[in-house]
Amino acid sequence: MLPLSLIQWLAVQPDNVLDVQELHQDILETDYVFQYRHAVSSPIHEDVIRRDLNRQLGSLTTEVMNELENGFTQYWGVDAQNWRIIAVFDNMMKTVTRTTNRMLVGLPLCECYPAWPGKSQRLSRIYPTCRPKRRLP
Repeated sequence: MLPLSLIQWLAVQPDNVLDVQELHQDILETDYVFQYRHAVSSPIHEDVIRRDLNRQLGSLTTEVMNELENGFTQYWGVDAQNWRIIAVFDNMMKTVTRTTNRMLVGLPLCECYPAWPGKSQRLSRIYPTCRPKRRLP
């Protein structure tokens, strides 16, 4: 949380002051967790998102909304009468993965469900791997 008194200060800061790349690398212990160092030192996904995806946001908004609705309906459910136990982290990984696939490859390729578990499993192993390392001196 940022105090209201610092909002104006934040608004005028240049990108290099507000860059969170170093913080992310520190939190994720990238030197020890990621196999390929170049993926961390030259993250292409940031450029793709900043340059290419931002230009397409207008045309992708409806697709993203549809995929989020489909994901929440399928993985979270819409039955308010019969409650069930859900795995929040797993459901979010599935929903984010399917929505990302929809943005990046579109229909019908994004519906290739067998490809999802590999992506989700790789992503979900990063945080639990780096968390114990942060406790070491």
